[in-house]
Order: sequence, then structure tokens, then C-alpha cells
Amino acid sequence: MGEKDFDEVEHYSGELVEDGVITSATHQKHSAQGVVLVPQPSDDPRDPLNWSSAKKATTFTIVCFIAFAGLLQALANASGFFYQAAAYGKTPIEISYSLSAAIAGLTVGPFVWTPLATRYGKAAIMFWSMVLTMGTNIWSACMTGKNDYVPFVWSRGFAGLFGSAPLTIGANFIVEIFFLHDRGKCFAIYTFSILIGGICCSTFSGYIVQRVSWTVQFWYNVGLEAVLALLCVLFLDETNWSRPGQLPVPTPPKGLVQRKLATYFFTKPMTAKRSPAELFKSWTLTFRVASCPVSIIVGGNMLVFYGFGIGINTLLSIFLQEPVEDGGYGFSADQNASFTFVLWVGACLAQAYGLFIGDRLPLAICARNRGVWKPEYRLHSTWLPLLVSFPLGVGLFGGSLYYHWHYMVLALGVFLSNFGAISAMSPLLNYVVEALTPAYANEVAAALNFYRTSFALSIPFFLDYWIAAVGVNWAFGMMSIFVVVAYMGIIACMIWGPAIRAKSFVHANPEAGIHILDETSPVGERRGWSLGRREVS
Repeated sequence: MGEKDFDEVEHYSGELVEDGVITSATHQKHSAQGVVLVPQPSDDPRDPLNWSSAKKATTFTIVCFIAFAGLLQALANASGFFYQAAAYGKTPIEISYSLSAAIAGLTVGPFVWTPLATRYGKAAIMFWSMVLTMGTNIWSACMTGKNDYVPFVWSRGFAGLFGSAPLTIGANFIVEIFFLHDRGKCFAIYTFSILIGGICCSTFSGYIVQRVSWTVQFWYNVGLEAVLALLCVLFLDETNWSRPGQLPVPTPPKGLVQRKLATYFFTKPMTAKRSPAELFKSWTLTFRVASCPVSIIVGGNMLVFYGFGIGINTLLSIFLQEPVEDGGYGFSADQNASFTFVLWVGACLAQAYGLFIGDRLPLAICARNRGVWKPEYRLHSTWLPLLVSFPLGVGLFGGSLYYHWHYMVLALGVFLSNFGAISAMSPLLNYVVEALTPAYANEVAAALNFYRTSFALSIPFFLDYWIAAVGVNWAFGMMSIFVVVAYMGIIACMIWGPAIRAKSFVHANPEAGIHILDETSPVGERRGWSLGRREVS
């Protein structure tokens, strides 16, 4: 069957309890550590759950790099405002509107790409996303004339629209090739790949505009996207598979060339056949998922902390490069780029936190609750990021600007807020996916992407007026307070999660109530964790 990271064991003592019917839980497959595999893989070696570790890692790596590139190119000119302002005869704030246009594209795009991925396949959308973003970055790089400001802003809007595809449909790759007990780490890496793209753009942009033409901010992205498009064609396969309760998926062609042509150039269907009515229903599914109570609560929380976090990062170069007499720090573009390494440190430590905590803490809580899984266990890893780190960081940021503290204090504030925002993203996304159903992973990612970016795109338009009205200290102090208040909704999910999940507007099949950790001894195996029963949750 090929290399797999699990063993099949027989377990005669387990039970499944659903709708009052008890059935024997025999022939369950377990991981090498004895954790029951959710979902259960088929016996077909072509099943993505049965792929070798190398093939899974290759697929996941390509998905993460494309997600990284999608946000990197959308915000490519994050530190080049002052140089482009001179080229167009505009103010730096007006140039920052190009980032707002890109964020608007990132906000709307998932509602376009999610149904298209359902119709044509995720791998194809990944490939064509890179091809289209190549075109928009060529467009942006060619807008060098004095009167090209408006077309340039339009080009950045389309760059965000086309680059948004991998930021959402990558979630389905994770749930289709990895098991429940591995998803915490995978979602942490995936969200880290996205968010680090939003950090690298500031660093790369600062070093580029100090040394060469500002158009290079876009040309290097063209080369990166060409390489990733090629990697898609060579190594990325579709991960759809026919599973119980889902529409049957066509069997992919056996030949390599035929399979690639079918995947990327649509010579043969690679997704389940759907009528126009079913496709329309699939398109509206994202809106229905976004309207579910768990999505509203978690999405509203993301809207607050991620919106403020993006607002800080978007305008950071302006705060740093403004003259000291105007309240800034008088940094050069080089100094600004070097300062952004604090964002890298925060992102890397957030990644380490996610990898160490993402699965360990929920499984430890599960073990203390008779081994019965609940998606709400994922939320407990957000206490430190959202209730401590992010509010403290935003407060320090505002205090540094108001009292003009040393830039290292400002850096500490940026580090704490960045660590908090990135650490919280993956468990929140993972929670909503598991609270509804992994089959809706793309729709959940699209809905939460809308929540977290819809507010962020408006920050540059009103932050100056907000600061002028209440002072920079109170503007950022209020942000801290809003984040703490919004977290009360997450606490409500921790306490009343099952009741909140029950009020969903979609047919939810949450991965809850599964007894994944049970100290029983499967026949013929050493003592370890195994499947017990499924309980109502």
C-alpha cells in the first residue's frame, strides 16, 4: 500500500454510539502512537490519506509557499510609500491606499475562488492564481508615469484578488491529507506561511527601494510566481477523494501527463459532478458558513485583533520614516527594513508556540476529560496570545509613539502584538473547521478571511482622524481594550461551545464526541490509546 504513518489494529472493546444505535468499532486504524485516525482512510493507496510522508510533505510545502507568495506579492510595496509618492506626486498616505486596494482584493477574492475550486479543483486554482498574479505584478511594475497612480492602485486590487486564492483553499489540502491529531501543527505552519508573507514584504521592500528602482518590488515577485507555477505542474496533485457521505469523485487518470492535463487544463473532470443548482448552492455555502454563530464569534474576534494588527503593520513604515519633529523616528528605508526583523522574530516564536502547543495542549485537555474530543479544546491555546500578548503590545506601541520612547520599546510593542496575532490565527481557524465539518474547510477559511481583512482595509482611511481626535495614546489604548472585550466571545465558546455549534445554519458534522484517547488494549497490540466510543457532544 506504500509508506504510511499508521498501523491497522483490531479493537473489539470499542463502541460507536450514534442516535441510540451501538455498533462495534472493529478494524479501526491507529497512528503509531495509538491515536485513532480521524477520518479513517480507505485501503486504496491513491487515497491522499494513504500517501507517503514524502508526498504529503511535498504537497503541503508547495501549498504553503504559494500561500506565502500570495500575500507577499499583494503587499509588495509596503515600505516603498515615500519613493512612490515622489514618482506620482502624492502623499505617502495616498500611496498606502494601494495596500488597502490589495487588502480589498484579498477580502473579496475567496468568495470567487472557493466555488471555482469546488468546480475545477484546488490544484488548478493554485496554479492559475500564480499565473494571474504574474500578470498583475508586471502591470504594477510598468506603472511608472506621473499619471499612472490610479491604474497602479487598480493593479494592486487585482493582485490581492488573484493572490487570495491560496490563502483560503489551502485549508482543504490540510484536511484531505492529514488526520485530526496532526492538523494543529499543519494549520500553524500554513497560517505562519501566509502571515510571514505579510512580514517579508516590508523587509524586502525597504531594502529594494533604498538601492534600486521601486519597480523591483514587483519584478522579483514575477519570478517567484513563475517558479511556483512550475512546481504546481510538476509536483502538485489534486487531493479530492470519494468518502462516505460525500459526492463521488472521478478516478484520476493513471498516466502522469494525462493526469496533469486533466488537473490544470481541464481535459477530464477531476471533481464531483454537480448541477448548476448544486454549484449555486456551493457558492452560497460560504455565506451560510460565515453566518453561523461560531463563525461570527471567532470571525468578529479576528476582525478586531487582526484588523488592528494589519493597521499597525501597514502604517509602520510611515511612523518610522516620518521626521522626528512630526512625531516619527526619522528612519531611512534601510533602517525601516532592518526594524521589520522584529516582525520576523515574533512570527518565528509564534510558529514555535503553535508547533509545541497546537496539538499537545488540546490532546492533554482531551485526556483529562475521559479522552472525548471537543473542538473547543483548540481555543485554550489563545489565552496567552489574545488576552496578554496582543493587548500589551498594542499599548506599548501607542505609548512609544505618544511619549516618543526609544525605538526598542516600540519594537517590543510590535513584537508582542505580532506574536499574539499570529499565534492565535491557526487555533481559531482550526476550531471553526472542526466545529462545523472538515468538508467545509475552504468555506470556513474564506469566511474567516473576510472577517479578518474587511476591517483591516479601512484602517489607513480613518486612523489619522482617530489619533487626531483622542491622541495616539488613547487610540492604541482603545484598541487594546477592544481586543480584550472581543475575547469574551472566545471564552463563551469554551464554556457553551456545543450549544453554540448546534445553532449552525449549515448541516454541521463536527469532529466532536469522538473517543480518541482511551486506555484499552487492542487485541494483539501493546497497551496504548485507542478508539472507545462516540458520545453526544
